[in-house]
Amino acid sequence: MAFDTEGFVPLEQFDAVSKKLQETEQQLVMAQSEFVTFQNDVDAMKARVALLESANYNDLKIDDLKALLTSKGIEFKSGALKDELITLLQG
Repeated sequence: MAFDTEGFVPLEQFDAVSKKLQETEQQLVMAQSEFVTFQNDVDAMKARVALLESANYNDLKIDDLKALLTSKGIEFKSGALKDELITLLQG
């Protein structure tokens, strides 16, 4: 029996898409968690927004820097160090 390979993608491409999907799912879980946490605490939500909009990136955690980069459409290596992420944000 012969297989039609027209609908198949290279394994590397599949792995890249799979990794991106996992990263996106993690970001969604984090956003949902923050939403639930801040749903009834407006002051905490305002403080978090102010922190994310802060120009002092050194005060942010690595996950916050990555989320900010992602929201701005800036790509970064998954294992990037904090200094590297800040450099990307500062353009």
